[in-house]
Amino acid sequence: MLASTVNSPLKTGAALLNDLANLTITSHPIIEDFLYTPKVTMIAADPGVGKSLIATQIALSLSSATPLFGVLTIPAPARVYYLQLEGDYEEFIERMRLMREVVPLDPAYLCWDTTPVLNVLHPVHEDIVVKRIKSWGRPDLIIFDPIYRTVRGGLSKDEPASAFVQFSSRLKATFHCAQLLLHHTHRPSRERDAKEEDDPFYGSQWLKAHVDVSYLLKAENPNRSRASLINKKARGANVLRYISLEYHPETMTCSMRFNPGEGDALTRILTYVNFCKQSGKVTDFYEVAQVCSISHAHLRRQIKLPALIEKVDFANDPPNKTLWKPK
Repeated sequence: MLASTVNSPLKTGAALLNDLANLTITSHPIIEDFLYTPKVTMIAADPGVGKSLIATQIALSLSSATPLFGVLTIPAPARVYYLQLEGDYEEFIERMRLMREVVPLDPAYLCWDTTPVLNVLHPVHEDIVVKRIKSWGRPDLIIFDPIYRTVRGGLSKDEPASAFVQFSSRLKATFHCAQLLLHHTHRPSRERDAKEEDDPFYGSQWLKAHVDVSYLLKAENPNRSRASLINKKARGANVLRYISLEYHPETMTCSMRFNPGEGDALTRILTYVNFCKQSGKVTDFYEVAQVCSISHAHLRRQIKLPALIEKVDFANDPPNKTLWKPK
């Protein structure tokens, strides 16, 4: 790993200019507006809110290219390596049996690994995981569930956190795939009990800096039948800033809820466009403004943004009425 880095050419002069003109940017969505390769994405939550449920649904949806949460587009089936480090494997099987009633799965695109002992403070453990992944093939997504079980000593300390970051970077260099890290938030202290934290991140700042995209998964009601994914970081990825979810206990799956009052203007518009795409609906400027609670002047500014232009074909048919045709 170090040798390959040291031997890579310096980028200066003509080489740098050539990259500016010709280098292909290889980041692309495996789940549009949510999960990109080779980005590292984290979902953090308190215990029991549903991180593993969501990660399992992501794995199944990717394997069959079924829209995630019934809305988010998956361009093509993707290979998922799921490293289950917590919980009982039989529980996951039972969960998938229920989920596949509404989310088809293709087992050829899934690899479940329940490696019992892992401590990336020891390089030999890294080698074992890399070898196991290679024995299956190149994944499009690697899921760690959860990351604290990959290291001894606690991720709040710099040495174990740095060891995990190094391991994650090695996987990125080796497989050039997306990574999804499931992580626990810290427990509030007595001083924090009176005021809920905006971002209860737990761990070394090295870990926080390493992640490209992060979401806080938060229960919205006491029985946890509704939850929200709130974006806390988005480096180099065009992701939704707020995703509201409804839990269906009979299938252990989540569906995406559309509430025109949730999220910023662009998030509301993109969410509504995704709903229209999945239902085959053509909408128009005036309907979008009404449904998403946005003024006409504000909406005219939004439709100039690249994030929206790449999602919608705008057509004046009939005259003076702009139709929105989701791509």
